[in-house]
Amino acid sequence: MNVVPIVVVTLVSSFLLFLVNLILYREYHQRALLFWMCSWGFYTLRFLFDLFSILMPSHGWELLLELSVIVSGLYLFQGVYWYLRSSKQLPLGWLLFAILVGALVLIRLFIPLHPLITASFSFLFLGISNLVMGWYFFQNRSIPLVERVFLGTILVIWGIHKLDYPFLRPYPVFAVWGYTLGSILGMATGVGLLLVFLSSERRRAETSESRFRTLVESLDDIFFTRSGRQAYRSVWPMGREGGRKYSVSRSNRH
Repeated sequence: MNVVPIVVVTLVSSFLLFLVNLILYREYHQRALLFWMCSWGFYTLRFLFDLFSILMPSHGWELLLELSVIVSGLYLFQGVYWYLRSSKQLPLGWLLFAILVGALVLIRLFIPLHPLITASFSFLFLGISNLVMGWYFFQNRSIPLVERVFLGTILVIWGIHKLDYPFLRPYPVFAVWGYTLGSILGMATGVGLLLVFLSSERRRAETSESRFRTLVESLDDIFFTRSGRQAYRSVWPMGREGGRKYSVSRSNRH
């Protein structure tokens, strides 16, 4: 089975997710959207390099592909962490883990390591980070149950799929199906994150509007008259129980 059509479809879908996150970031200026935009940008490059490696086989394309996958996963994790956790800074351990995996990939330029070795570390990082992101959504009570269960489940399944990838990679029979499943889970994650974000913004806007309406309805209407010198002469606060006239003393007219 030819994987080129799957690569092209996923490439276009990833680029569309990149554009949507870019548009939403310009609208909302939320840091999580910026991280997700970067994540889908590198995810797009991942499939672009994959397409090049199929059409023009080269060791360099495979290295760029692996590096783009690592950076994409790191940005995705950073965006989810920023969006859901009280501490906005991703723990240093995760960053060091990603740097270590990236260094192992680059070492292949100088030392003939088997690709499965670096792939195993790459997918170990990506799989564990996806499982952690899924857990973050499952335990976050500020998100409606259906939304957090859907996105948490997708991330957990995607994480498990990444963890088993190094073991199934040597078997061609699983390659296309695994590639297809990974692409579907990736797109589902991107769309799910956007839906959860937009749903949260809608609830926030409705809450803000409700509070403003309550504030306005609680205010009394006030009528007043002024003298020729623009000094207040009389004031009528028109509350729900009717108005009552108040006179303003001369000392308070200016």
